Amino acid sequence: MVQKLVVSIKGGAAVLLKPRKYIRDIKKELTYQLPYPPSKGQIVWCYFDFLLFRLKYGGSLKTDYFKAQLYRKSGIARKESLSRYVRYPWRNAIQERELWPIFSDKRKFYEAFSEYLNRDWMVVDGNTSWEKFRDFLAGKEQIFTKIPIAYGGADVHCVTVNTEEKKRALYEQCRKESCIIEDKITQCEEIYSFSNASINTLRIITLVDRHNVPHVAAALLRMGNGASVVDNFTSGGMCAVIDIKTGIISSPARDGKGIDYLVHPNTGKQIIGFKIPDWEGYKNFALKLAAKFPGMRYVGWDVIKDSNGNYTIIEGNKDAGVGGIECHVGYGLKPYYDAVLNCDENFDYSRMP
Repeated sequence: MVQKLVVSIKGGAAVLLKPRKYIRDIKKELTYQLPYPPSKGQIVWCYFDFLLFRLKYGGSLKTDYFKAQLYRKSGIARKESLSRYVRYPWRNAIQERELWPIFSDKRKFYEAFSEYLNRDWMVVDGNTSWEKFRDFLAGKEQIFTKIPIAYGGADVHCVTVNTEEKKRALYEQCRKESCIIEDKITQCEEIYSFSNASINTLRIITLVDRHNVPHVAAALLRMGNGASVVDNFTSGGMCAVIDIKTGIISSPARDGKGIDYLVHPNTGKQIIGFKIPDWEGYKNFALKLAAKFPGMRYVGWDVIKDSNGNYTIIEGNKDAGVGGIECHVGYGLKPYYDAVLNCDENFDYSRMP
């Protein structure tokens, strides 16, 4: 409690000491989200409102206040929101910390979930021989490179390796940076057709209740928009809420700027109302993943179905953000998640979100 108070006071001081910066950022965010130019009164109101929000809840301007659109919501919704400095202690209290390294380091995660990867991969560092690296690339036109410890889709690159010169350059770079290289995945056409600029993943949130029973609590379809090879909300992608009972997309897609889309801006494919093919299969796959380490209790799984029909894990997130869901609903997720974690009877959690 004392630590949270200190963080909130420091956060409030930062807003007060840099009014021009925050007013400029607020104006930019409102310009993205409103269908008209924001007035000076709206900008000033949001500045002081964010100051109070920071003092109470300690969240960030972009990730919490604007991406979850808390400036539009009531005090109750704000209090119940899993904004950053509420989510961290909440997560810390329910997860077994000794399992964190598996979900923080892609090397350890790939080893733990190797049976669900459905792709070849290897770590390239200073000890990797050129012969081993070259053998891995044999017959490949493109591969993905990833930094083992990175978040939000940062440092994920699709690299063309169709010449000896490109292979040698990539080898030298990976030896310096200790990268993971892996096969490029081919996704099932039904979901890949939303945006062929990236793999379009399903983010499925699982919660393991106190009886060690896993539940699918929420889900999103995350799509690229042509600006990046990843579909992360924080890296230029967009996301839409999936009704967890029916598998139907129940909201427009929203990008990190707060702009809504009924159809994909690059492909024209309809988003809202689309039914995820074989939705029950995706849910069962996520429940199987959650059951492997029930002590984590809260994980956001990024999964796809590949072109061969195999359910495939991309990664598991121990601190899955909630902005992509909370921006579409009028309340915070904390009471709902707590109810699932502590359930004693078969409540119909598919009513939410």
